[in-house]
Amino acid sequence: INASQFFTKYSGIFFLTIFLFFIVIYSQRKTQWFRHRSSSLLMKIPVFGEMIRKIYLARFCHSMNLLIGAQTPLINAIDLVKKMVGFYPIESSLAVIQNDILKGESLFQSMAKFKIYNSRMLSLIKVAEEVNQLDVIFQKLAKQYNEEVEHQTSLISSLIEPIMIILLGLLVAVILIAMYL
Repeated sequence: INASQFFTKYSGIFFLTIFLFFIVIYSQRKTQWFRHRSSSLLMKIPVFGEMIRKIYLARFCHSMNLLIGAQTPLINAIDLVKKMVGFYPIESSLAVIQNDILKGESLFQSMAKFKIYNSRMLSLIKVAEEVNQLDVIFQKLAKQYNEEVEHQTSLISSLIEPIMIILLGLLVAVILIAMYL
């Protein structure tokens, strides 16, 4: 009853605050600092952060596979992928990687400077550069990341179902107890 009275009394301020919050987010969503902060916050979410990283790495690998498989030069492929990925940590790293490759570094060495790319991916890219099979490795990496995301998604959904049932049961129990009291 107290919560209902509080919400009734301050509902206008509550909805105005939420409205202003969304306006600020909408107006700032394309700025550099906001993209950096929001992506770093997304990456810090315990289970979902790693899953988000794998989703964007799978997208990156799939795009690189298609472009390199179509005989697009590596610099042009990186430039196109930078525009397609849409995730700030990968976009910002690709700009640096592109400049490093123009200066003569290998793709592996340049990617190793960034935390978003894991060591397994870097090792495979190093081998792929040595044997000139980048498109094949990017295809396998994209497939592997997609499978890992599907597995994590199924695990999360199987864990959420019982929790939701318990929470709904508790909500119904609270309502019934409140009615009887």
